[in-house]
Amino acid sequence: MPHQIQNCAVHRNTDQDLTIEVDLLNLTGSTLVWRMKRHMLADDADALIEKSSAVAGQVFMASPATDQAIVRLTAANLAIDPGLYYHAAMLTDTASNDSLILDGSFEVAP
Repeated sequence: MPHQIQNCAVHRNTDQDLTIEVDLLNLTGSTLVWRMKRHMLADDADALIEKSSAVAGQVFMASPATDQAIVRLTAANLAIDPGLYYHAAMLTDTASNDSLILDGSFEVAP
């Protein structure tokens, strides 16, 4: 699975969909987990926001033809201090192989 850098910016206290561009052949049975943390070295358990395709309404896996997944961010998720954070998406396939497919900066603007 190829890794991509995707930097993004969102506005604080708003509902927003984050589109993740991924180069996937088949999402069937895979789980995508997206996390936003204070910095790259923070533990996954310390994520400020975590969204999973295994939980209804959090991450929508688009068809492989679109090469996209949509992370649903709510105003409550983004009720955090403006600043520069880190985000990453991990994909676990049907054979339980984990792949970091995306990471980068995540700016929360006022």
